[in-house]
Amino acid sequence: MKQLSALDSEGQTEYLPTLRAYFACGANQLSAAKELCIHRTTMAYRLQKICELTGADLDDSQAMLHIQFSLELFDYMERL
Repeated sequence: MKQLSALDSEGQTEYLPTLRAYFACGANQLSAAKELCIHRTTMAYRLQKICELTGADLDDSQAMLHIQFSLELFDYMERL
């Protein structure tokens, strides 16, 4: 999450908000895209880039759980 956060901080990406919306919408790309007011292909592209950067596979339920937990933990630590 630190790597994604660093990229977001540079102002070039919105990877963490993308992941938050994706998980909040039950891993539904179309719903998450609507939530973020972006095109569905933009959502798919962002998720693909996140997978490339993290090495995670969003088709793997255990990997998704790990990412979701990591995101929650990262957000919690940021609030401290």
